[in-house]
Amino acid sequence: MEKYTLKELNIILIDNKGITKLNKKYLNHSYPTDIITFDNSDKRKEIEGDIFVGIEVVKENAKLYKVLIFNELCRIIVHGVLHLMNYNDKSRRQQLRIRAKEEYYLRMFK
Repeated sequence: MEKYTLKELNIILIDNKGITKLNKKYLNHSYPTDIITFDNSDKRKEIEGDIFVGIEVVKENAKLYKVLIFNELCRIIVHGVLHLMNYNDKSRRQQLRIRAKEEYYLRMFK
């Protein structure tokens, strides 16, 4: 639907220690997070990247939001793929847009 070609997508599940290490090294944040996405593509409209999922944070978020771990994992993977398609979430407006896209694509899996 976004007119992207999938070249390669790696989804790596790691613990809090691993995701915190990546977060500190690449984003200068000293805490665990649910996802870090690396875009490895060199062509426009092509998805090639790595999505590191902080599985412990995903589990905590699932409990917090009262959703199944599987559903939260699907949401965060869709979120990462959207980042690889140049959707951002820095501003409030961008956050609303990426959340709407997440919901749109997640509904397709139901």
